[in-house]
Parts: sequence; structure tokens; C-alpha cells
Amino acid sequence: MTTRINPELSVVIPVFNGVSTLAETHQRLSETLDDARWDHELIFVDDGSRDGSWDLIRRIAGADDRVIGLRLARNVGHAAAVAAGFEEARGSIVAMTDVDLETHPEDLPLLVRAIEDGADLASGRRTASRRLSRELPSRAFNAHTRRAGIDLHDIGCGTNAMRADVAKGFVSHSSGARQLVKPTLCALAGTVVEVPLRSVRPADSRLRAGDLITLWLEFDLGHRRPPFGAVSVLGAILLVGGAIAAGLGGILGSGSARTTWITTGTTVAVGGLLLATMGVIAGLVLSHLLTLATPRHQVAERSPRPRSEPATDGRNRDPGTDPS
Repeated sequence: MTTRINPELSVVIPVFNGVSTLAETHQRLSETLDDARWDHELIFVDDGSRDGSWDLIRRIAGADDRVIGLRLARNVGHAAAVAAGFEEARGSIVAMTDVDLETHPEDLPLLVRAIEDGADLASGRRTASRRLSRELPSRAFNAHTRRAGIDLHDIGCGTNAMRADVAKGFVSHSSGARQLVKPTLCALAGTVVEVPLRSVRPADSRLRAGDLITLWLEFDLGHRRPPFGAVSVLGAILLVGGAIAAGLGGILGSGSARTTWITTGTTVAVGGLLLATMGVIAGLVLSHLLTLATPRHQVAERSPRPRSEPATDGRNRDPGTDPS
């Protein structure tokens, strides 16, 4: 068996129930990367699909030696599927894109060239407008992440490119939430550039209000900024304020006013103590639970490996060489 030479570019495509766009994604990516003359591999990671996606991936891999198929043992989420693909990738540049064709596969070279020009991470930014019900929460989340120091405007875009060491670092640092892929990559990369990509308006949002709230909490916890911190601070303020009020009332007050100040101040102080304690405990418990719940990928099946070195594209051969 001939050892396969590492390609220049690995493209990871996580798939969940994507049978309707899988073949088109493969065709358009292959044509685009062939035209760009990059030696590449396409890694399709089936994240527990139930619509026949894996059977189609196997057929595509059987017909194209540059395609690698991985089937995860169960549905574990976008980030874990990306990590499985990154672990398999052998290219010096690693890219990722979604199978839903929301961004144009033909724009992937824009990201790859940004890495060739010296960037560690090229982050895609979708240009198409979206429904207001999806656009407003997305803008709020992106603004929130920018306040945390991540200077990007489309944290949820699934089309990106990076140096191989950034991708490999993600494997051991990945989290379970889709929107947390980009912040983790940014933390591992040095130079990050944002590249506008053509995109189509999605037919429907896969993220609901509850999902966005969960992602918001996970992002804060992942960046050591527990969302319950504000509750704890408020409790501490009430605790101190109540204690001061009770103390001053006991010293300066008289009669019924003195009793009122002491009682009210003590009640506020005790309430503040409980609120501060609850905020700290809730943050610690949720942080621990999210850590335990982070999905870990387990590859259950791989598409058959090519039995020999894939044929080199004719444009890369010496014209005087006999292909036989």
C-alpha cells in the first residue's frame, strides 16, 4: 500500500442531515479547488445523521480518492464534529465550511489565500441580510463577544481557514456549542483577519431563542466571566449597605426609628448575603455541568481508504511524462 502524500489543503465539512446538498457541496468544492490548483482533501464528518447522509458520503468517497468520510458514533454537535475533522486533517492549511451552502464554496480560496499571505486564522463574514428575528439576536451576540475582546462581526460563520497548528490546537480545546468554535480558534491564533463572503439568505434559523441564551451563558463561562457574577456583586452591595444601615440605625437612631433601621438593614444584609452566595454557587455549578456535558467525538466508521496514491491531476504532470 502506497503512503498518501499530505495535501496542501484539508477542508472539513461537518454534516448533519445534509443529504439534499451533500453532492452539490462536493462538486462545487472540488471544481473550485481544482481550478485553484491546490492539492487537497475533503473530509466529510457525519454527525449522527438520520437521512442517508452517511451512505452518500461513502459513495462519494468511493468515487473520489480525495474524499475522506467519518461517521461519528452519535450526534454530538457541530464543534465536536469539527474537532473530529481537524484531527483527521493532514494539510498545512485547514479550512472548514458547512454543508448547507449558505456561503459560496467558490469563495473558499479567498480565505486560503489570506492564510498564505500570513494570517493564522481567516474568519468568514457573511454578507447576505437575514430575517430580523435572526439578525437582531445574532448582532447582540456578536457585540457581546467583541466586548470580550474578539474583534469579529460574524462569530457564527462556519466557513473559515487556518494554519494546521491552530486546527490541531482546537481538537484539545473544543467545546460543545456551535458558536463557540470561532472564539476558541481566535484564542489559539495570532493574526486573525475577517474576509467577506457571498452568502444566501438561510431558509430557516437552526438557532432558537433558548439556544442563543444557552450559547451566551456558555460563552461567558468559557471566558471565565460567569453570568452570575452580576448577581453576586448586587448581593454583596446589598449586604454591605444593609449592614451599614443597621449599624448606623443602632448608633444614631432612637425609639421605633432605631428598631426599624436595625430590622430593615439586617433583612437587606441577610438577603444580600443569600443573593451573593446563590450567584457564586450557581456560576460554579453551571460551569462544572457544562464542562461535564461537553461532547467528545468518537469515530464509529470511516470510508474505505484509497488502495494506492491518488492520481495526480493532469495539469500538474510534466507534459512529457507518460501517465501510464
